[in-house]
Amino acid sequence: MSDHRMKRTYFPGITDIVVVSDPGEIRTISNDARFDRDFIRHGPVRNVQLLRKMLRIFSLDGKLFEPLLPRTDPSRAAAQDELWSRLNVKADEVKHGPAELEPLAEWVRGIGTAEKLDLLVQQSIGRLFVETFTATGESLAAAHMVLEAASSSNVLKMLGWRISGRLERAKTLLASMVKAIWLALLR
Repeated sequence: MSDHRMKRTYFPGITDIVVVSDPGEIRTISNDARFDRDFIRHGPVRNVQLLRKMLRIFSLDGKLFEPLLPRTDPSRAAAQDELWSRLNVKADEVKHGPAELEPLAEWVRGIGTAEKLDLLVQQSIGRLFVETFTATGESLAAAHMVLEAASSSNVLKMLGWRISGRLERAKTLLASMVKAIWLALLR
């Protein structure tokens, strides 16, 4: 791997983190069996803290989201196969541009406004998984909160969200909106 897009932060016993942003390098790492989801709960202090945070954010009711399960987990493999089959059925429809994508196409052509772009994207992607998915301002805010929580280093904000239960409510809302896929992913 080239290191022109990788950033490593290393202080022995404190942290050993490599940030990779190049899509090709991410794919290479993702396909490497040495980098699986065997969450070792010991090591540099900062790594363990980040791991605990990610496992807390990307789980619901004590169950990890399917992408975080080890490759060898049978429920993960079954859920991936089911999802692959369902998305392949929709591939032709998406390729030919279903009516639902027209507002996004208008934005790309410069006709629409960026004001509702996030909502349009969430709606379009959500419909790939659940035909009745309807994006709302609340669902968009919930998705933004989950993503912000994953990348935030603001300890006070994270503590506030945890104490108030806002993050859990956001994850629960999103899960309820895509219940069919979540049930498959959380088996």
